[in-house]
Amino acid sequence: MLIIKEGIYLYRILTGFVSVFILTGCPGIGDRIQPSEEARVSMQADSICFWVSDVKDMEVAHIAINPRETPFRQQSVIFSPDLKLLDGQLCLPPSFYDFPSEGKFIVEYILASKEKNTLPRIVITRIEINAGHVNSIPLFTDEIR
Repeated sequence: MLIIKEGIYLYRILTGFVSVFILTGCPGIGDRIQPSEEARVSMQADSICFWVSDVKDMEVAHIAINPRETPFRQQSVIFSPDLKLLDGQLCLPPSFYDFPSEGKFIVEYILASKEKNTLPRIVITRIEINAGHVNSIPLFTDEIR
């Protein structure tokens, strides 16, 4: 009789423990919230460049360039773009994206490690282009992901 009571007790503990993982999911690399970073922006020749520190072996996994007021569902994303990080900067030539001479844009891109040993980095920057000059402007709270 004692063995049956211990078995029921053990069964309840295991059921409770398993239920927690079923209801919440197993903790893993995808469960960690990764804060986004901001990049400094500059104009070099006819390209807009974003400066990011400590890029090591990272590459651009995808990029989204949209006018500032674009609703989330209408934003365009380019997956696996043919862009390279050189000396800690990502430059967007006019052949990749032709920015108009004036406007406000949100540029967001994901940097992923080639070796897949680190978490991806999210870089989001709001830029303003005025008469061919580019400036980085602070993000609003609702624009930070």
